Amino acid sequence: MSAVRREAKQYDLMVGVVVVDDVSAEAWAAARYLLSRTERSSAAGMRTVLLERSYVAAHALKRLMLTAAVDHCVDPQIWSFRTSRTGKPEVEQDTDIGFNISHSAGVAACAVGRNLAIGVDIERVTARAFSHLPQRYFTPPEARTLGSLPNEQRRELFFRAWVAKEALLKADGSGITGVGKTSAADYRSTLSATATSEAPDSRRWKLWQWRGIPQFELALACDVGAKIPCVRAEVVNLNALIARLGRQRLPSLKTGNDRREAVDPASRMTFCDGR
Repeated sequence: MSAVRREAKQYDLMVGVVVVDDVSAEAWAAARYLLSRTERSSAAGMRTVLLERSYVAAHALKRLMLTAAVDHCVDPQIWSFRTSRTGKPEVEQDTDIGFNISHSAGVAACAVGRNLAIGVDIERVTARAFSHLPQRYFTPPEARTLGSLPNEQRRELFFRAWVAKEALLKADGSGITGVGKTSAADYRSTLSATATSEAPDSRRWKLWQWRGIPQFELALACDVGAKIPCVRAEVVNLNALIARLGRQRLPSLKTGNDRREAVDPASRMTFCDGR
């Protein structure tokens, strides 16, 4: 059994993050080959090469992680997708697997789990984005907290709050329209936080936050019942993942020289309540 399959069986939620600069030229060709015609067209419409590659990485990673989750029973290219009535992407095949993806300038993230509503968001921490996002996306208490901080601390907390809210709203399908009504409590914590959401079904949400890559903030949210999911998040080697899981006529890949072949322990996060 491969390492990916073993990890998929040990954790309820798997989060993979790809750093665009670490992907080889051969892997980009293979990653694009995995995508559907619609996905490739959307990628081509991105404003910059960096955004295009971030998009390609996110959608290739999505397909590869879904294939790993079903023990390779479905080839990465075979997956098809639809949107729910609230606009949330979901697998079209008959499966209990849920997923969510996010990409920012230079990184891509995907979360996969079974029988869970999942949301993930990753953002680059920049002064420009911070200065342009309207304050109406925050509740009055959040806005007061942000306004009371020195500029550097305000920017840090701003992005931690932003990705937390985005992850929660992507998990329940509300999207950007509900950002100002949803509060992520205690998002100062590095690895975990409790979260509340005004979702109409009153589900309980769990939120994790992770800083595995400098200058980026990532948040993961899912609905929980009696058991808190066991989560694994890590920076993944897209070159090796494609070589291992992309079996159908893909370009050959050389993975030995990839500088993330040996993953720094700081770029991993495991969070399991009571386990």
